[in-house]
Amino acid sequence: MLTQDQSTQLLLLADYVKKNKRTQQELSLATGVHQSQVSRILGGHARRPSPNLLKLCKYAETLSTLNDAAEGSDEEIIGAIRSLLGHCAEEDQRLREVVFSLKAWRDSWRTKV
Repeated sequence: MLTQDQSTQLLLLADYVKKNKRTQQELSLATGVHQSQVSRILGGHARRPSPNLLKLCKYAETLSTLNDAAEGSDEEIIGAIRSLLGHCAEEDQRLREVVFSLKAWRDSWRTKV
């Protein structure tokens, strides 16, 4: 039987896919879960936890964490990513560079629109 948390995560993931016009194939590539399994699980046909279901739940949790941090400070964003990856000093510096370049890209994009 699925836990309430797992059911909620799967509903949020299905909503994310729909709202962001993502495909099940994209989700399959991101998680390593076969597209037919993604379809079955997001379609509500999963009754008990399986490794594939747990992968999709973890992916949903990751999306949620990153989404919550997206409006935060640079350090909050870096902290959210770090919590998902594990870290060392070299990775911390790479994360900072990525965050700063993404924010610069976002800011330049906003000025064009």
